[in-house]
Amino acid sequence: MKAAAAMLGLLMLALPALSSPAQALAASAAGVLLVVASVVNRSGWWESAGTIAAAIAVIQCAAWRPGTIGLAIEGLLMAGYLILLNGPRRAGRPVTTRWLLGQLPSGIAALTAVGVISIVLAVRTGASPWIFLIGLAAAAAGYRLALPRHPRSPR
Repeated sequence: MKAAAAMLGLLMLALPALSSPAQALAASAAGVLLVVASVVNRSGWWESAGTIAAAIAVIQCAAWRPGTIGLAIEGLLMAGYLILLNGPRRAGRPVTTRWLLGQLPSGIAALTAVGVISIVLAVRTGASPWIFLIGLAAAAAGYRLALPRHPRSPR
């Protein structure tokens, strides 16, 4: 899981660095060091290194000014990196599998948010914006119905 978190973190920083100005490359180098520190020393001297690395990626996106698809990909990379970074430490396969399955709703929510926002930005409302609003509400209701329901434990 450390390798997957490192890969997503490095991709999160590399994507905007490919076409950002030369001044932003120093921020990329700092972000790479923070990603490595967050993965190698997860419970050690500086636990917020991963969050700062994600903040550097956000700053790079402000300088890079990507399109909608670029921002969507960057957002998914950030969400995946931060979710995997907070995974169980030194756990066995059953615990890790259970934890990953528990994170599935977060991943589905991130994909759904990216899809809805991409559609909202791409669709040009025609004669009636109400039709679009009703379709958006139906998509949100469908997502809510698709979420797993966990029974509450008695108090």
